[in-house]
Amino acid sequence: MPRRVARTVLRGDRRSNAAVLPDTGWSTALLAHRLGEQNVVSVEVDKTVADTARERLHDTGLHPTLLVGDGLAGHPAGAPYDRIIATVGLRQIPPVLLRQLRPGGLLLAPWGSDYANQDALVKLTADGEGAAVGPFLRPLEFMKARGQRGTWPRRSDYVPTDWAGVDPPRTTRLTPQDLGDELLSPGEWALALALPGLVHRIGHRTPDEASGWWYSLTDLSWAAATWRDGQPAKVWQGGPRRLFEEVESAHQRWQDHGRPGHDRYGLTIDHHGQHTWLDHPHQPVAMRG
Repeated sequence: MPRRVARTVLRGDRRSNAAVLPDTGWSTALLAHRLGEQNVVSVEVDKTVADTARERLHDTGLHPTLLVGDGLAGHPAGAPYDRIIATVGLRQIPPVLLRQLRPGGLLLAPWGSDYANQDALVKLTADGEGAAVGPFLRPLEFMKARGQRGTWPRRSDYVPTDWAGVDPPRTTRLTPQDLGDELLSPGEWALALALPGLVHRIGHRTPDEASGWWYSLTDLSWAAATWRDGQPAKVWQGGPRRLFEEVESAHQRWQDHGRPGHDRYGLTIDHHGQHTWLDHPHQPVAMRG
């Protein structure tokens, strides 16, 4: 019996491993060819992109169901599905998508946290009642869903202009490379999972200098670090928490577990929310949440 597949798309471009690939209906064409056009539903939020995809699919003789709308709402009228594939980076998996899967159905999606821009492909098996669990397969990076793109905090909301109450600077042996200086690095991924509710950016990179900022999205805690001339970084922290100490602790935990790659982690979604884990669902990785 052919499997029914819903492919959810919110933007016209997909970025995988830093390569930009315009979404012109290619993935939908592959699914329609493999599964039969009557078993494929594709949802695209941008009408212009959807119209272009439809025209090109029709030119190849393929006529799957193409809808213009919010892909994160899925297409309940066509449910239940055996597979749902999201070709957009997500920070939250909408429960409505999981409810449109058959028990044992699979959802594939690029998923990540607010901490970094990178994603990993997660393969979730649904229980048919809105819960799902599964591993991350490999790192990648997709354009983020329009409704799930974060806003970079304003420094003036966190750091007092006179630096009153800011801790005296301390040092750290961590380097920008330790903290995810490379594209899709396992170390940055580990920090992203361990530190929900944080955002960070490392910039101003030269051979001898770099700077980094960390902000909490749940309170006004912040940290800043500067690296110069190969010396240990100077770190400043403020607010109710000591964010850089949390970063150091999370990095040490990653080291203690053997510097695991993306595929040793997984994701569980249940009525309590989203939970990431290392090696098995009973070993959570989030330090705060």
